[in-house]
Amino acid sequence: MILRLEQIKAAQLFCAKKIQKYSTIIFDKGHMVATDGVAMLIQPIENDIGVFSITASEFDGIKDKIVGITADGMVNDRIRMHLHEGLQCPWRRVIPESLEKATANEPAYYDSDYIAKIGKAAKLLTGTRYFKLHQNGVKPGVAVFNSLPGTFALIMPLRFENLKGKFGLVLPDGG
Repeated sequence: MILRLEQIKAAQLFCAKKIQKYSTIIFDKGHMVATDGVAMLIQPIENDIGVFSITASEFDGIKDKIVGITADGMVNDRIRMHLHEGLQCPWRRVIPESLEKATANEPAYYDSDYIAKIGKAAKLLTGTRYFKLHQNGVKPGVAVFNSLPGTFALIMPLRFENLKGKFGLVLPDGG
């Protein structure tokens, strides 16, 4: 399997640093997936190895522009990584059937750190921070990169309805 270093660095942006379950990059048939539980990046790849995951931090320090991974875990014939067989995250459950069904154009609020993360991934993958975010109300928003068909990010909206009644707004006395 051959990947560009930018693809791996973009995927690493979407991995959690401290939560083991979300600190891996998933290599499924035809896709490379990274998620931290709030946002997810899906990239199409040619995977001739099988279904496995690699801890994202194992890619730290790799500087080659092209990254070749073999079935025995060798990266560029120099570094051995541990390939975890199977899927730890059923990522396909949250993927919308089609972009049309995922774009209800219902307004939603998103964490600005995650929007910035999508912009950084766009810069790595396309050379520009441009992406289009399709809002979907309380369902995940879909960010697409026009120059990369099949590559997209999902982002969960902030859920303000969970906070209703927990905080009271206190206005200062006007008198």
